[in-house]
Amino acid sequence: MDHEAVLPDRVREPGSVLVIRLPIQNEVRSLQNYRRYVLESIAQGILVLGKDVTYCVEQLGWIPPVVLGEEPPVPEEPEPSSPQCTGRNAAEKRRIFERLQLFRGANGLGCLRRISDKCTFGITDDLLRDILTGNASPTIKEWREIGRALDELEGKGAAGE
Repeated sequence: MDHEAVLPDRVREPGSVLVIRLPIQNEVRSLQNYRRYVLESIAQGILVLGKDVTYCVEQLGWIPPVVLGEEPPVPEEPEPSSPQCTGRNAAEKRRIFERLQLFRGANGLGCLRRISDKCTFGITDDLLRDILTGNASPTIKEWREIGRALDELEGKGAAGE
């Protein structure tokens, strides 16, 4: 299996800490996007990690709950814009990226496999996940293939946006 699932029950046990090791040394924004993906996935009931990501659930023993007051507000961050959507064909790339984000938001976990199954250029769900977290910069040919797959899944038929 190329992926491993982490169920929230193991993570939510008292004294448990989820430690994820990413194979990348990347900028803070990419790590923040990945952190958001992890938190959203656990909240939805399952976290799917790629084959190159390692994790463990450490048991630190019983930790008494500490209430210091209200959690500080997390600054509202806009949805990540696509750093790879620059240069030639940037507007087309940005439209496809936004459609990919919307499709992921509307269809949840597992939807990236549906998109990759419709692609013919070896586009995998791991690549799609990396695109969404800002860790990949596909070629225009790959962008157009993703757009074509989204057209098909959204029932548009022809690739013309």
